[in-house]
Amino acid sequence: VFDFTLPADRWKYLQDHALEEEYEPACMALEGVPIGTVGLRFKGSYGTLIPCVEKNTGAIICDKLSMKVKFSEVYPDRRFHGLKRLNFHSLIHDPTKLRERLGYDLYRSMGVRAPHSSWAVVRVNGESFGVFSMVEQIDGRFTGNRWPSNGGGNLFKEAWPSTTHASYYQERL
Repeated sequence: VFDFTLPADRWKYLQDHALEEEYEPACMALEGVPIGTVGLRFKGSYGTLIPCVEKNTGAIICDKLSMKVKFSEVYPDRRFHGLKRLNFHSLIHDPTKLRERLGYDLYRSMGVRAPHSSWAVVRVNGESFGVFSMVEQIDGRFTGNRWPSNGGGNLFKEAWPSTTHASYYQERL
């Protein structure tokens, strides 16, 4: 169980500005043990964020949104078990709450380097948002761990095919 606590007005601000994907400082605890102040924001883009925000009013229309935690947002040297970021995927398109986790397990069993994942309950200001898929951020720490002799190589992230302008895709390298 992960608990995040932040002033009610800042939580409302995050909800009202979900599409901006801006971090807000929040106190984080794991199983009641304080971790410290981190950055908290919503995430998801075209998959689970944009469809969950009403176009005309900006109101959140899904039961929950995926979230990202940035441990170094407030304190640049802060890490959590070596991680700079951690993702909480809402699983709103998976009623079983199993597909993502089983997929990562399958990849690993086949020798494909995949992020660590688990389930987690997320609460914000005491309100439970239920079960999320907790997934390691795929970044330099991920590549350094999986390819110790070449962890600084290129890491590519998918880019939704929303334009034919090359600069859009070059920015995502």
